[in-house]
Amino acid sequence: MLTRRQHEGLIEDHREVMAATEASDPVTQDILIGQLRGLELFLWFVRLPGEQRLGTEHG
Repeated sequence: MLTRRQHEGLIEDHREVMAATEASDPVTQDILIGQLRGLELFLWFVRLPGEQRLGTEHG
C-alpha cells in the first residue's frame, strides 16, 4: 500500500508523462488522463476524512 506522499508522487509522475505525450502520442495521453483521474479521485477520498477531523474541510 502506498503512503499519501508516495501516491502524490505517482500523480506528479503521471502528469509529467501526460504532458510529454501530448503532441507525440495522443492515445497514450488519453490512457494516462483516465488513470490520473482515478488516482486523484482515490487520493481525494483518502484525504477527505483526515481533513474533516482536523477542521480543514473546504466547501
